[in-house]
Amino acid sequence: MKTRVKYCDALRFIAIASVILIHVLADFRDYYLINYKPNYFFLTCLDTFTRMGVPLFLMFTGIFMFNDKKKYTYKEFIRKRIPKLLFPFIIISFIYYIYEMIKIKGNFSIINFISLFTTNGIKYHFWYMYTIICIYLLIPYLKSFIQKLTKKDVERLILINFLMGNTLLTLMHLFSIININMFSAFYFPNFIIYINYLFLGYYLYKYEINKKLTTILYKLSFISIILMPILDYIMTKDVRTDSFLTVTSMFPFIITTYFFIFIKENYDKLKINPKIESFFIKSASLTFYIYMFHVIVMELIKKVMMRIFVPTRFLENIIFIIIEYILTFVFSYFISIIFDKVYENIINIVVNKKSSKNT
Repeated sequence: MKTRVKYCDALRFIAIASVILIHVLADFRDYYLINYKPNYFFLTCLDTFTRMGVPLFLMFTGIFMFNDKKKYTYKEFIRKRIPKLLFPFIIISFIYYIYEMIKIKGNFSIINFISLFTTNGIKYHFWYMYTIICIYLLIPYLKSFIQKLTKKDVERLILINFLMGNTLLTLMHLFSIININMFSAFYFPNFIIYINYLFLGYYLYKYEINKKLTTILYKLSFISIILMPILDYIMTKDVRTDSFLTVTSMFPFIITTYFFIFIKENYDKLKINPKIESFFIKSASLTFYIYMFHVIVMELIKKVMMRIFVPTRFLENIIFIIIEYILTFVFSYFISIIFDKVYENIINIVVNKKSSKNT
């Protein structure tokens, strides 16, 4: 995919903007879950609209990887792709480790860092990085597999994974509300659900979708948006679990599928300003770094804001959320630009040194 696809850039911007809002809302939802649950419900209703973020990221992995026409051996693919994920991830994880040690006044230790890094103990949002690296190890085989399937075969594959993964897990959570254990013997593991989003992205990007199916998805999306906060409210007791909101639930799958189709089919009709489109393109190219940096930025911004003003009323908290969200995105964006340039320069220096030695 050498040429840029405008609607994809817009969707990637929406994805990263959504993920940041999920994490900004999380602390406030936790607070009101304990102190005043109706406000928790209201924030969960807002949170419902953010839950396309992670599914979209996974879908774009499928779009870009499975539609790449270049032919690589497995060794070439791993050598080309994994370092681009792993090396920045290690560097940024070490930045987080230093930050956390300063915060808790702990002792720095390389052994401790390695232990935390290899057990997903650095920061909660890095779960996605471990998942995507594991998925990348399988990409050449998944690509070869999916490209050999017909449109109908891909449809069946996605549907089976959706039913045996997202749907059964959602039903398991529903039955758990009334303390009944159901379907656990048949449920597909989460990793298959994540990979299914890659298949979904590949399918929605490559093929035109039947209008009848789009209409059905529209209706199901509307129902999903209503059910997600209600079911979450019923199920959540003292600790937030987000069982009906996460990427493994059937509801975000349905909503994201419809939203992707809608943007794909209607983006050109929206007539987006070229300057805004340029911003989408730049943001899309930085989503990897923005995702990794935004949590530390968010925490620091909130800490500074709390020193200036401590909100007490719900409306004040809403204003606080909006300001924190905007500042988190803006600072994460510019930090990512700086990191990208510094990291690229370092790589170029290393590559040039290696090439000069070889000559």
